[in-house]
Amino acid sequence: MRTLTISLMDSQSAMRDMRQSAIRAWKTGEYQDEALTYATPAQLFKVFTLERWEIIACLQQQAKPISLLELSRLLGVSTQHLQEDLDVLLAEGVVERNANGISTPYAAIHTDFTLKKAA
Repeated sequence: MRTLTISLMDSQSAMRDMRQSAIRAWKTGEYQDEALTYATPAQLFKVFTLERWEIIACLQQQAKPISLLELSRLLGVSTQHLQEDLDVLLAEGVVERNANGISTPYAAIHTDFTLKKAA
């Protein structure tokens, strides 16, 4: 089962987590979840707008890949606007497109970030 974790963390923490994940994978031979990491909320929300979350949620509900036209119909948006958002999500690896259509390759997509109060 492929899982994507989307998180906010500084580059040092991201590198540490990536290194630990690689070591675990090497030692155990087991799949380690995939991750997208952003350094700031602005970076994360530039990619994951409300409209793009709706695209992801809709695709997660589909049992198989669907066409751009079908996705457009389900979301009630134009194919042109939808294609622009899909291009961003495709570039980030959150969605995939092949001859069968558009889909998310993940069984689960998890978000992980904490906003702490200043000390």
